[in-house]
Amino acid sequence: MGPACTNMAVTRQNETQLQIRWDSILGAAGYVVGRAVYKDAQLSEIEKVDNYYIPADTLADTLTAQVQGEDIDDSYVAVSQSASQIVLTDNYAYTQDSESSLASYYNNQAKICTGLPYRYFVVPVLAEGDFSFEGDGALMKLTDDSQVVYSDVGGVVAATWGYGQDVEAAKAQNTSIITVTWKQPYDGANKDPYIYYRKSGSSDSWSLAGSAVRSSQTKMSYSITPAPVENTQAYEFAVVYNKSAATVEPKQYVLQVLGQKMASDSPSEHLNKGYLLSMQKPFANFIEGFTEQVNWVSYDYDNRALGPDYYEIQVKNMDDVNGWVRIARVNIDLANDDFGKTAVLTDTSTTKIELVESGVNMLQIKPVFDGFNGGTTTGVLKVLRSPKHYYRIAGVRTYTKDDVTATVSCTAGEDLSVYAYRNLTDTEIARSAL
Repeated sequence: MGPACTNMAVTRQNETQLQIRWDSILGAAGYVVGRAVYKDAQLSEIEKVDNYYIPADTLADTLTAQVQGEDIDDSYVAVSQSASQIVLTDNYAYTQDSESSLASYYNNQAKICTGLPYRYFVVPVLAEGDFSFEGDGALMKLTDDSQVVYSDVGGVVAATWGYGQDVEAAKAQNTSIITVTWKQPYDGANKDPYIYYRKSGSSDSWSLAGSAVRSSQTKMSYSITPAPVENTQAYEFAVVYNKSAATVEPKQYVLQVLGQKMASDSPSEHLNKGYLLSMQKPFANFIEGFTEQVNWVSYDYDNRALGPDYYEIQVKNMDDVNGWVRIARVNIDLANDDFGKTAVLTDTSTTKIELVESGVNMLQIKPVFDGFNGGTTTGVLKVLRSPKHYYRIAGVRTYTKDDVTATVSCTAGEDLSVYAYRNLTDTEIARSAL
């Protein structure tokens, strides 16, 4: 019979259903419904076309859809009819069966929840094999062996609200915020996007981080500030358009896709995994005599693959106007599983300290005095009024993103909660009393 005026209309029913309606045609033996799913929200290219065949039965309230000659369960696609109209409801369904002849169809059925656009066109037919559809770039057309050949049938397009596509979270690019970017689904400009997160690699529920302002832009971004107690934790992110709730569970297919996309700047990590450049506070203690010790925890490269290129151990002396002063550098050699174990003193001519002992994640230092055990020092461990010497660690990273090179430095201990003190010389005791 060929393409006819069937008054096609397609609507989004909810987050998992698309529904297409058309007028029934007197004398049709059935209907071929072409369904194309696009690779992206911009309708730039069709990824796959499925062909439903629905045998006509004017006496039945429900009809059965077939794909490649096989009846499809109504949990996937349900077809009903009234006196003059037929309604096909396409349902999201997640099926893992790569060996099935319908594996491609099942995969497209799972994508209904994503927010990718689906194009439909209906042809009433006298026989099932009279017409079939295929994709040609961005167009859906009738195949060359159809009774009539159309290079572009047009059709109607719809999508569920869906999820953000290609969700990418920044890795060790900032010390306080994680920026999440994504591409909008087909109807994203008409719905607020909600950003959810959970600890990376966990099966925790997804918690709401916040909502971005809706926009017509193709690509969106949102910056998240994790709680301070969790600043060394890695997270995974999802962007949901269909609802806002304290917690949410993305559809299984969406989780599968998120788990397949890897980051170009960190190939061992998922694209949607993000984290801060941050470190744990060091520890400092008095050892004996004039010796102070500082210990640090290496950056967790097993959990966060991108991190500092090196660390610095820094000291702040309240009796000194120079603020935080570098006293040692800790080199990192990831190729040899050295996440930063050994410190090397730097700038000793100005810091006026000397090495007592260097071990794994440990450094012992003491001041260089002007006089033997009774003199003073002008270095970072001097004592005038305050006996405390404060320690912090800094991690420094240089990276390139989108052809822009930047350097970022994180510190831990700048709140002056980490300190040590040493014994005083007789001269220092006398001066502190003045």
